[in-house]
Amino acid sequence: AGLPQSERVPIGFFTSATGVTIYRGGAYPEEFRGNAFIGDVGANLIHRKIMTPNGASFVAKRADEMTEFVTSTDNWFRPVNFVNAPDGTLYILDMYRETIEHPASIPEDIKALVDLESGSDRGRIWRMVSPDGQRMKVEPIGKLPPDQLIKQFWSPNSWNRETAQRLFVERRDLSVVPSLRRMAALNRSPLARLHCLYTLAGLDAMKPDVLMVNLKHPEPRLRAHVLRLAEPLFAQDRELAEAAAERATDDSDLVRWQLAFSAGEMPNDLAVATLSRLARDPRNTGDIRTAMMTSLDGKATAFLEALANDAEFAKQPHAAGWYTELARMLGTDANSASGLSALRIAITGTLPSATRATMLAALGDGLRRRGASIAKLLADDRSESDANLKSQVADFFKASVGMVADVKRPTAERMAAVRILSLSNFATAGETLSQLLQPQIDPQLQIAAANSLGQLDGGDVPKLLLAGWRSHSPGLRREIVDALLRSTDRVGSLLDALQAGTMLRGEIERDKKDLLLNHPKSELRDRAKKLLAGDVDANRAKVIADYQSVLEVPGDVAKGKLLFQQKCSNCHQIAGVGHVVGPNLQSVANKSPADLLIAILDPNREAQPNFATYVVETQDGKVLNGLLVGDTATSVTLRRAEAKEDVVLRSNIETIVSNGKSLMPEGFEKDASPAAVADLLAYLKSLGMVEAKP
Repeated sequence: AGLPQSERVPIGFFTSATGVTIYRGGAYPEEFRGNAFIGDVGANLIHRKIMTPNGASFVAKRADEMTEFVTSTDNWFRPVNFVNAPDGTLYILDMYRETIEHPASIPEDIKALVDLESGSDRGRIWRMVSPDGQRMKVEPIGKLPPDQLIKQFWSPNSWNRETAQRLFVERRDLSVVPSLRRMAALNRSPLARLHCLYTLAGLDAMKPDVLMVNLKHPEPRLRAHVLRLAEPLFAQDRELAEAAAERATDDSDLVRWQLAFSAGEMPNDLAVATLSRLARDPRNTGDIRTAMMTSLDGKATAFLEALANDAEFAKQPHAAGWYTELARMLGTDANSASGLSALRIAITGTLPSATRATMLAALGDGLRRRGASIAKLLADDRSESDANLKSQVADFFKASVGMVADVKRPTAERMAAVRILSLSNFATAGETLSQLLQPQIDPQLQIAAANSLGQLDGGDVPKLLLAGWRSHSPGLRREIVDALLRSTDRVGSLLDALQAGTMLRGEIERDKKDLLLNHPKSELRDRAKKLLAGDVDANRAKVIADYQSVLEVPGDVAKGKLLFQQKCSNCHQIAGVGHVVGPNLQSVANKSPADLLIAILDPNREAQPNFATYVVETQDGKVLNGLLVGDTATSVTLRRAEAKEDVVLRSNIETIVSNGKSLMPEGFEKDASPAAVADLLAYLKSLGMVEAKP
């Protein structure tokens, strides 16, 4: 007998986490201070985690093994939030509803039987009392005189401290400033000092001297807050800024992390010097490095030059990562001078050749994200100091051509040179790259060459890509079609190949056909529909009806696994096989065979919004599609088959549209017989079965 895996193996802790709150009151034993409390409205419980400092962040660990902090037999109990209360306890906000699930997640037949608004006239507030049953005495503090109100700053209860601070700031009573300054410099409690400092800031009464004192306090959390509070004063007080910069060697990751943010507010020369000191410290990785990147606005060029001129830093193992990331950042800068600076260092600098090559590749990637290129960058360069840069770049690319053509070189070196040539031009690299599209060449080099060739401007790139189509491997064909689809100007060549019979309809994968059939350019879309007519069956219901018989067939698990690897692994991963693009299929074993059949043959019927396909048309004529897996203020990231990703700067987006469809295209039945679908269903259902122990 077997049991569904979900019944035997817990997948995480939460069904629906809500109201994450850190306990900062004074009513509970010390072991609870700083704990995180999280409601799970779906499971009618409250979970508790112990928070342990870990570098600049924390690690959360389950506090209660084999149980939960609060569990309820009342399935209307919905703890949606918590509040640190005046009496030092936590208040629980209980939404109290019969149904908490989103209507979209409830099957229609069940939804018809449920009153989704049941409980909308209810709600409860609970107080979690101390284990010993004792309650803190709550005294009103709103009418306390200033000399008594200030004493609330060393209360163990956060509500008292924060309320006192709020009252001081709201009342704007500047008579308390001397007392606040004295306490901020002399009080033994770091928390009391912290609230005094923030109150002074709220009253616009902050002075550098009190911050200087606290920059050397033994409590690292206080030092980190002092750096943040000092930022507005850096421009007018050089001594304070220099004292803050000295925290670059602080033993605390938290302090150095905050300094990485605060350095951006320092005068440019001091900011670059401070960030350079942080970069040289191998402890500063991860979050600290990310924080440093936020402080580079207007300083990235000087920062890169400082690091590039530091011969000792260049020898450190982590140096190459800095050079690469900075080159990419400067490439995305619309100011051509930034990109030229990175290009000059990569081409003419004294850094190791491997580092300069990766820098150049990263610079090209950054330029590409904003629709530019090294050729365009050089065209913008009219300065006399860079009169030789163009010839030096040309020589560099010619050397890369020689490396690619040298069959005696290691494959890794040739691959690196192939990637570099993607930044060149057709006249320099086109013929050399096309020579690698031969069946005798290492498949890695073939695919890399097709990718680089597809990124070159000018010349007859489509002709070279399609010349040996009949002998190309499936992987190389996929790369070539990708390269042609990326450029609106080259889609016509792909359609020409279809029309001429050079390329057969069945040789284009279904997701690529879907992009052609929904292309933003109407003339290309209409032409594709004519050439691909008959490949898409609009009547999904009929297809599913025709395949109902497979639900009665046992299916062969081994054959189903093989079919998955052949047809599904480009976008799904199971047991380490395949690519992570679409949903995790480990959980679909809980679905009925009928539901799985619908998901396979009609992927758009219940497609989740986060798996909908987006199509981006860039200002330089590229058309990209995929799942929107990154959406920041400056760029979007699309993920497509084989987990390949495209990053596009928002400034380079012409249009971005969701077609409302799953990235998984319709038409699976054209690649699989009913018997094969039965095998696939059997394999998917087997994923959730584990042998039950007697």
